[in-house]
Amino acid sequence: MYRSGTRLFAGGCALGAALALAVACSGGAVDASATQFASQNSLAAISCAPDADCMAVGQIASGANELPLAEALRDGAWVALPVAAVGRSSQLLGVSCVSAVFCIAVGDEQNGGALSEIWRGRRWSREAVRSSPRASTLESISCVATRFCVAVGATAQGQPLIELWNGRKWSRMTSPGSSGGNGAPLHGVSCASRYNCVAVGTAFSGDGQSARVERYDDGGWHAVSTHVTGETPTLTSVSCPAAGWCIAAGTVQAAGANTTTPLALEIGGGEVSELTVAAAPTAGFSGISCPQVDSCVAVGDVEASEQPSEGGTGSTGVSTGSTGVSAGSTGASTGSTGASGGSTGAAGATALAPFAESLSGGLWQFLIPASEGSSDTLGGGVSCATSSSCHAVGYYVATGSGHISASADQLVGSAWTTLPTPTNPR
Repeated sequence: MYRSGTRLFAGGCALGAALALAVACSGGAVDASATQFASQNSLAAISCAPDADCMAVGQIASGANELPLAEALRDGAWVALPVAAVGRSSQLLGVSCVSAVFCIAVGDEQNGGALSEIWRGRRWSREAVRSSPRASTLESISCVATRFCVAVGATAQGQPLIELWNGRKWSRMTSPGSSGGNGAPLHGVSCASRYNCVAVGTAFSGDGQSARVERYDDGGWHAVSTHVTGETPTLTSVSCPAAGWCIAAGTVQAAGANTTTPLALEIGGGEVSELTVAAAPTAGFSGISCPQVDSCVAVGDVEASEQPSEGGTGSTGVSTGSTGVSAGSTGASTGSTGASGGSTGAAGATALAPFAESLSGGLWQFLIPASEGSSDTLGGGVSCATSSSCHAVGYYVATGSGHISASADQLVGSAWTTLPTPTNPR
């Protein structure tokens, strides 16, 4: 069953907020006592505007309150930015920036449904999403201009939700939806232009679970047929550096097994093909950023005992000549989403390590991020200026204490380093 802000799938569990620590997941139950620490926080999404610093959003838990969190990367250091007041039990799950002075973040709040906040360079201001049904969630957003942003998520019934920002207000867009009343939540979206967007998620039916892809062109949204080898696939993120070429990332359970593996799909117009990524058992992708065609970095988490060695490669993942998109094409929103995927770990659960792979020249290769605590995840996604210059966020569990804090890693070349985040964001 779909839960607002949380994605569950066989073989693993992922928390959009990363702070709903009482949820039990396959592979180990999260220690509920960890929720007693004050001022715990996590980052759920990141966006780095072209030629500008980055913005990351998530949630902070202090006492009985769960409130939205925003942090900005300025001059190489992360600083907290107060978010406009909202009610209790609220979170930000997606963010997209077109410049240092314009970002939109989306999420949900317990009593009001879909939530959006706009950054105009000095402060966050709340913008009501009146067109969304009550108790709905927006999980991801992609902006190509201050007057064109698309956000996706789901209604309380798990039906797909798509919202358009035109610079003045939100309006609901028509989704192909799902048949028979089955859920089809959308977890990620990326727009190459005002006329080309792709949204991804999960579809549920009487036959089980499948990957969901929707494409926006000619002024409307259309469902795209997918086929994934394995069981219970979930797509959590997508990146489209050019119209007609996208890579979607997520997790799939291997057929006949209880382990999850990373999932990557190439979306070329109306056709979808599954890519072969570098093999990594019990791992999952939560976010992906492709700064240009055939050049991507995907991040997530892996069981710490199975962390791969750096530099390992997988089979060829992209078919040559299949997309018809020149490498010189340009795209906006170089990395705006991060949705949690893969296995979940915290105090008392299976230990996790941050996980990353890069795609270049048709080959996937392991990258080994830095690790901070007893359990780490880059469940907040990644945003890249180039394939060797990226920022990724998530959370880590401090060794020996179980305290949960936001994490931020920076990729320069092939080496990841950890950048400190504020210890008390409020």
